[in-house]
Amino acid sequence: MLLTTNDILKYQQQVVDEFVMLTAGESGAHAQFSHLVSATNIELQKLGSHQTILLPHPESAYFGLAIINDTKAEISKDLVSGWLYFAELYPALVERSPRLELRNLMQDMSERAGGASWPDGSEWAIETWVSAGAPEDASPYPVAFGVRERLLKLHSVLKGWLYLSPDPDSLTTIFSETSVFRQVKVRLDAERAERIQQERRRYEEATRQT
Repeated sequence: MLLTTNDILKYQQQVVDEFVMLTAGESGAHAQFSHLVSATNIELQKLGSHQTILLPHPESAYFGLAIINDTKAEISKDLVSGWLYFAELYPALVERSPRLELRNLMQDMSERAGGASWPDGSEWAIETWVSAGAPEDASPYPVAFGVRERLLKLHSVLKGWLYLSPDPDSLTTIFSETSVFRQVKVRLDAERAERIQQERRRYEEATRQT
């Protein structure tokens, strides 16, 4: 489905908001990323190219430089330099931002497992595995060398976990402290069970009427 300009603006703002949430205290990086995505999409539009949702991870196919190269758009040198500078700063930003590192690791695990950008619905299985010490023979997802140790460290440092927003109109992740994170799973399971019951009751009612 082709996204409208309003859709792109909405989802792009969600990406910016998520980046801010994942990198607390990095106001300079927040301002830089927000400027880059806004200015790049403005230039793409002026050049007759489709606007798109730009992501902060330099290895993503939707990172600014990747989009510029893919569309072969003649973006200003200042903007290209800005994306290059952001990419250079990104590794240090990850080191200072454990939530961002966790998000990147979770995405990498999901992509290795089946090409999906996020292990939607499996966040709790992963957290349960990590909280149990991340036994090597019980990982719910393929884990690259060294990732197990990073997940254990992040679980200890963050004392919480990330999950994809259950809002179907949202593309972003949510961070919650461990106790709250686990309660979310209980609530989502209860809501799912209720939906199943409702569907069953509607089916039974429709069957009786035929």
